[in-house]
Amino acid sequence: TATPATSTPAETTTTPASTTEEDTGGTAAPSEEQAQEGGAGDEEAVRTPAKYQATDGGLSPRTVTIPAFLAVEIRITSGDGKPHLAQVKAPGARDTVALPGQPAIIQLKGLKAGDYPIAIDGKGAGTLRVSKDAGGP
Repeated sequence: TATPATSTPAETTTTPASTTEEDTGGTAAPSEEQAQEGGAGDEEAVRTPAKYQATDGGLSPRTVTIPAFLAVEIRITSGDGKPHLAQVKAPGARDTVALPGQPAIIQLKGLKAGDYPIAIDGKGAGTLRVSKDAGGP
């Protein structure tokens, strides 16, 4: 006896922009830690995370929304213990593979507002939604 296929509602995740303190016009002297080479903030640029989990059924969540023009780190993990080819249709994106225990990581410079499709194993599976309004004040 065949079991009928079931579907689940599409999921969407919004990642807010990071907030910063108000600029009062003055320039604070760097702390001793910041002034040293390799000090605070020297390690990496800030990136907005976009996290997905890939399975034979596609991506979860299907859509992640991030702010426009901020660098993004797309992290796709294998949710079923199988390798999955991840393809993001965005400027600067390279195809990569999510292996069991080793996520596919795609780092991109800030993107213009729009929807960027994500394919898993050659099939349309989800969207990176870049919004000029996402996570704003």
